[in-house]
Amino acid sequence: MKIRLGLLLTSILLVAATAAAASPAAASPPAPPAPEAGGAVTPDCGLSPAAPLTSLTLPSSTPAPTFLSGATCGSCSTSICKGVTYHQVCGYQNGQYGYCLSPLGNNCAGGITFDCQCWYGPLP
Repeated sequence: MKIRLGLLLTSILLVAATAAAASPAAASPPAPPAPEAGGAVTPDCGLSPAAPLTSLTLPSSTPAPTFLSGATCGSCSTSICKGVTYHQVCGYQNGQYGYCLSPLGNNCAGGITFDCQCWYGPLP
């Protein structure tokens, strides 16, 4: 029994030493850059409220997220979800709504409709 306790304490110390060695040393934060000669430092970094922030906008080619509008659950789905619209409410359990979803993206044999089940909670 003493040997097991000794091995356990040794392994705990080794794990702690390894974790301490793996963590980066605390470095001091870098000093702020010195202002240029003749230039005034402004708290807004030179941005005026009238200047548009075009660099922060999303490109127009980014598609909007959808919930597969118009998709239906196929005949291979669970009984409560057969033939209904994808993401339709199918139940209420333990204070949470269930939705007809195909959490793994499975399709029925035809490959057109989804193999849905009444899903509660986050998707995997």
